[in-house]
Amino acid sequence: MILPKGITGFGKPITNVKNLSTKTLLDELFQRIQKNHYFKLKEFKNPENSTNYYKLILLDNKNNELKILINSIFPFYCGVIDYEWMQLQFVDLPQKVHSMFGELFFYTPITVLNQKVNIENIVNLDKYEINQINYWESQTIGEIIFNGYD
Repeated sequence: MILPKGITGFGKPITNVKNLSTKTLLDELFQRIQKNHYFKLKEFKNPENSTNYYKLILLDNKNNELKILINSIFPFYCGVIDYEWMQLQFVDLPQKVHSMFGELFFYTPITVLNQKVNIENIVNLDKYEINQINYWESQTIGEIIFNGYD
């Protein structure tokens, strides 16, 4: 996966690229969740000072929690076991979640998130992003897309 410039939340602003993880897209997602009969929104949190992702918890119809991250710059989402800062453990999400996210967001599967980073993955990133990746010693695609850089 070639990561897009700006994915880390650092560096120069991206020009001519629409921020797809805006409040408008999130509002549309929340409407879909409300209309859905299988999931309920339990919790939603905005990115913190040291994270570049939104956090949400969905409850399925058996009250099982699904923890989901959404990148704050680009519309990538994934499942996690827990939200522990800089120690994210990614998990795959059930198909019913993907149908609800639909075309609004792009699912990032665990096989991609756990891939080791190589030079081809980061070719589009600017020097500020590369500096953050090196400083925080990010090893995987997931550690870059859903990071705790501050």
